Amino acid sequence: MDGDVISIDSELSDGSLYPARLLGRDMGLDIAVLKIDLPKGYILPVIPLAVDPKLQIGRFVTVLGSSEEGAAPTQTGGIVSALARLDGCAVQTDALINYGNCGGPVIDLRGRLIGIAAFVRTHQDWSQQNSGVGFFTQSDKILSCLADLKAGRDIKAPVGAFLGVKAAEGSVDVKGVKLERIVPESAAANAKLLPGDIIVCLDGMDTHSWPSLVRALKAHKPGDTIEITFQRGSVTSTAKTVLTVRIEGQ
Repeated sequence: MDGDVISIDSELSDGSLYPARLLGRDMGLDIAVLKIDLPKGYILPVIPLAVDPKLQIGRFVTVLGSSEEGAAPTQTGGIVSALARLDGCAVQTDALINYGNCGGPVIDLRGRLIGIAAFVRTHQDWSQQNSGVGFFTQSDKILSCLADLKAGRDIKAPVGAFLGVKAAEGSVDVKGVKLERIVPESAAANAKLLPGDIIVCLDGMDTHSWPSLVRALKAHKPGDTIEITFQRGSVTSTAKTVLTVRIEGQ
């Protein structure tokens, strides 16, 4: 969903093409609303978004799309494998999601439209395009912003808090997050953290691993003051710092 849109064509299941206009985009949910310019009197069949998708881990879902041969339909199936992924914006599934069905409907076993397939990576090489998991935006989140998107408003992605550290690789025997690099002028640098320090706690939350540190950071926003407990050699210390916003290239 990056870049300027020059023109859009929509292809229906019978292969017919019609021009479409981009109305609004939600960068955080990775969805967009298009208005298709149909001939007068032409009415498309629709399936409504489920107001409450009642998503649970293990629930079966199927994703519809099209193949490279044009309008030939495709269908992939799987289960919901995680909720509230990608800063709470997406649902994770092992149903295969790729360029053929990204933007396609996600259906449950009751035939309800519970989401839109989204978040397909576009900036990695071919070996990273699909790692066996996919993501979709659930229907109730889409409905919550649909009026704004129809009105032509673009909604920016939520800004995450940035600490400014890189974890040392191969430190699996360390109970905590051992630091390899500190980003200059970041929150970590302002806390005077150094490479080799081990973060063991952030604002009362144990950080025994990198994922636990990420979870602790996601509970905060830029501008929040946090307290970091870290080990430097045999000494355990604490430091306070203010979280910042990630700058491009950091």
